[in-house]
Amino acid sequence: MQETRVRSLVREDSTCRGATKPSLMTDETVANVPILILGNKIDRPEAISEERLREMFGLYGQTTGKGSVSLKELNARPLEVFMCSVLKRQGYGEGFRWMAQYID
Repeated sequence: MQETRVRSLVREDSTCRGATKPSLMTDETVANVPILILGNKIDRPEAISEERLREMFGLYGQTTGKGSVSLKELNARPLEVFMCSVLKRQGYGEGFRWMAQYID
């Protein structure tokens, strides 16, 4: 089975001081492993937007698309952001379905 990584980010601070890319994105030992980033807590009014999350971690131009994109079409590891609310059971299913297409 292919290794996969899922990271859930809980971020309510819109100032995002000191934000850095998740360490998995710079870890060479998992350079070819698909990464799914879940921005949780969208059910809360103070939650940040997907655009702000992408900006905060420098993800513009790094993500590979939310649709069905084959590994052969990509020149980078699969990486995508999905916003969700675990409490309300929203959004994370779409992210896990996206991830599933890259698991052998």
